[in-house]
Amino acid sequence: MVVIVGGRSGTLGEFAIAYDEGKLIGVLQGSGGITEKIPILWRV
Repeated sequence: MVVIVGGRSGTLGEFAIAYDEGKLIGVLQGSGGITEKIPILWRV
């Protein structure tokens, strides 16, 4: 399991790796950084 909190480009890279590996991903909304863009990316 991976939990995304805030973050910048490195966090986005870790999100991508977790997604590719089929990990369960949690995103703490409202924590700023890249977490504000994850919902947009998830729709792709």
